[in-house]
Amino acid sequence: MEETFELFEAIDNEDDWHMIEELGDILLQVLLHASIGKKYGYFDINEIVESLSAKMIRRHPHIFADEEANNIEDLKQIWSTAKSKEGKVDRVKFEKVFAEHFLKMYDKPKNKTLDEAALKNIFRARRRRNMRLDKYLKVSRLVKRRTLGERNQ
Repeated sequence: MEETFELFEAIDNEDDWHMIEELGDILLQVLLHASIGKKYGYFDINEIVESLSAKMIRRHPHIFADEEANNIEDLKQIWSTAKSKEGKVDRVKFEKVFAEHFLKMYDKPKNKTLDEAALKNIFRARRRRNMRLDKYLKVSRLVKRRTLGERNQ
């Protein structure tokens, strides 16, 4: 959590160097826990990547599938429905409160509203959906091949 808040601070300060540093710290946590999980036979990095891939597709069908989202309310409904289907209704309530607080913190007049920025990113992602998804799946397959290769040695 601490690294995430430090990342938020770097974003708020528009400090690229510290953003890189904090994102590296967060990535270190992922890799460290994947290594520990692999060492004890619980899970490995490939399973983490596969879980993330599935979650991205499930929670963002407006980007990775054919579902439409034309405004921020559509986005909120899609996200909420996906979370509820995952059985995370209690978390949905907490995350909505956290998200609203976070959005208020970063909704600065000098920038476009977050709703406009989110929609712009969605439409950009829709245009580039196939290219991005292909690249993402290639990375996922590469990690899987390397992980399976390590297991077979």
